[in-house]
Formats: sequence, C-alpha cells, structure tokens
Amino acid sequence: MTKEIDIPKGYKKTKVGVIPKEWEVKRINQFASLASGGTPNREISEYWNGDIPWITTTLINGKIIHSSEEYISTDGLNNSSAKIFSKETILMAMYGQGQTRGRVSKLGIEAATNQACAAITPDSSVNTDFLIEFLSLNYANIRKLSNTGNQKNLNLQLIKTIPVKVPPLPEQQKIASILTTWDKAIEHVQLVIDNLKVRNKGLAQQLLTGKKRLKGFEGEWRKEKLGKLLKEVKSKPVKCPEQYELISIKLYGKGIISTGKFPKNTKKGRSYHFRNEGEIIIGRQNFHNGSIAFMPKFKNKMIASNAISSFSSVNGIDDCWIINYLLRPSFYLWVENLIGGTGQKEINRKDFNNIPIVVPPFKEQQAIAKVLTNADQELKLYEKKLATLQEQKKGLMQKLLTGEIRVKTEKL
Repeated sequence: MTKEIDIPKGYKKTKVGVIPKEWEVKRINQFASLASGGTPNREISEYWNGDIPWITTTLINGKIIHSSEEYISTDGLNNSSAKIFSKETILMAMYGQGQTRGRVSKLGIEAATNQACAAITPDSSVNTDFLIEFLSLNYANIRKLSNTGNQKNLNLQLIKTIPVKVPPLPEQQKIASILTTWDKAIEHVQLVIDNLKVRNKGLAQQLLTGKKRLKGFEGEWRKEKLGKLLKEVKSKPVKCPEQYELISIKLYGKGIISTGKFPKNTKKGRSYHFRNEGEIIIGRQNFHNGSIAFMPKFKNKMIASNAISSFSSVNGIDDCWIINYLLRPSFYLWVENLIGGTGQKEINRKDFNNIPIVVPPFKEQQAIAKVLTNADQELKLYEKKLATLQEQKKGLMQKLLTGEIRVKTEKL
C-alpha cells in the first residue's frame, strides 16, 4: 500500500511533486517559443568568416556566451537554416560530446547557432534567468528524456514537453536575483583560479629552468642525468591483490586516483605492488605512459600494477623540487617522445635514465620548492572555496526552485 504524502499547509500535490499553491506546472511550449539553427555549407568559403557569431554546443556550459569561435557571413545565414537569435535567448545543447547534452547557457550577444542548439525564448510570464536556473537544476532529468528507446539526442519536440514549476513572476524574479548573486561570486572565484593557474605555470617554468633566480642565489647549476637523481623503489609482489584498492595515475601530472577495489577482470600474470606515501610514481606502459604523480597519504594500503614504477629521490635532491620539475608539461612531452614498441608501448628505461637535468644547489632547490608549494596552496584554497560556493548554490537551488523555501516579495 502506497504511503500518502503529507502536504504542508499552503502547498498542493501535482504530477511533478508538491509545490506552493500559487505556483503552476507548465510545459515549456506553453510559455516559450523554440527553434534551432543550422550550418552553412563549409565548402563555400563565402559563407564563412563573416561578422555573424555562430554558436555550437561546445560553448554551452552554463555561462553567458559573449563571443564565438566561428563566424558566418550574411550569405551563409541566408543560404542555410541558421537563424539569428537575440541577446537573452536561452540555448540548450540537444546533442554533443560527453556531458554536453542538456546543458544551457544564455546569449549575451546576438548570434546564430548550429542545428544542435535549441533556442528557447520565454514570454513575459517567465523570467529568463529563473528558467535557466530551473533547467540547470533539472539537467539530469532532461538528459534522461533522450535515453528512451533508440533516442540518443534531445530534439525540439522533447524539449517542448519539459514540465516547469512556475511561481508568480515577482517570486521568479526574486529567486533569479538571489541565485545570480551566487553565480557572480562563483564567476569571480573561478577567474581568480584561472589567473593563479597561469601565474603558477609561468612561475614554475621560470624557477625550475633557472630563467628566474630567487634572491640570494647565484652561481652555475650542475648538469645531471635523471637516473642519478632518482632510485627505483623495489618491492615484492602483493600475494592477494584483490584485498586492496588499486590506484591509477591521471595524465599530465594531474594526480592519483583510486579505482576502488581490485577489478575482477584485471589481466592475469601482472604483478601488483604496494605504493607508499612520498614515493614518486611514474607510468611506463600503455595508457599510463609518462604519467607522473607524488604519492599522497591514503587511509588504506594502496597497490599499483607493475606498469607503474615507484621512485625516491637520492641524497641532495629535494622531493618537492624534483616532483615539480617532473610535472612540467615540457618534461611530459620529452618523456612522450621516448615511448616506443610495436605491441605494448613502453618507455625505454635506459633512455628515461639518460634524460638531462640541470640541478641547482640543495638549498636553492628547497627555496624554489617552498615558493611553488605556497603558490599551489593558494590555488587549492581558492579551488576549495569554489567547490563550497558551488555546493551551497546547488542546495539553495534545490530549495528555492521547488518552493521548499519561499522568498518574500511584495505580492506574497
């Protein structure tokens, strides 16, 4: 027997859940016009590189779109199904790679779009920013619309049927105003993060190559081969690897991930070894090739396959300095050039050990490492702040856009 839902005073039950009595449930086509764009013939050069911004789904990411990567001409517009949509139009990705399908953005400019973008223009009864927030909150449900039968993409007919919980206009405007304030805070922190990443990358490149010296240090750096700076950590294979969690290395020095419990379909015959905090681990086979990471502290014992080698630095080499050196994109490209083999791709150990390195004195290594660590910690603080803001906004959206929490307006 289905348990009856207790409906709070001032609320009502609908097909999409319990909502305030003053709210309505409407399909998008009841308050908005919908259209899609098109793509001019790429073989006709006169249709392209004009002055009309042309938007594709790659630019739909939840943010306001202020510019385009491609432009079409008036002839391209007139000789295709492309249309110009006004500023403030909501764009929804109907299909695209990865997580693109179902995402929304707002046009900050007049622009044309391709056929993969749905243009949604609400009438005066629905606030544009409110609708964007509502569609963003329901991103997962919207994606499910395209997962029935053989349907892999969204289309205008499906989008028209999306049910929207619609408050009175003053309440929509107040909700949109509150959430837009959070968006501005998130955008500001994201901008700081982007600037810090550029700064940290440049700082690392300058300090680790000696192009910029810290105050108080001078003199020549010595030339060494990488094999003289690192020693491989040897360990016996783990007897029962299925009892432990397996780790993998992300590409381009983006850290270590746990893949969870030992997978049942893992190749037999491969050995697995414990990897410990503070070790420098380097992928040397197949998809791990050239991936580098510093082993952090894990709560449980972690193992890795023999496709991932483990190293420690020798005396006179600072751990933090060497890992920063190895994580530079230019070093990764160097290692990538060493990958060979006709079957299983692998880094030649001799070639790897012979990579030339220019090494500063130990105290200068420590000073460089301290500067880069401080810069990285500053970045992580802002990334943590961003994650907190995003999580707080998500919780606020859930309460405001469902009517769980009401906002005060002059008409409420």
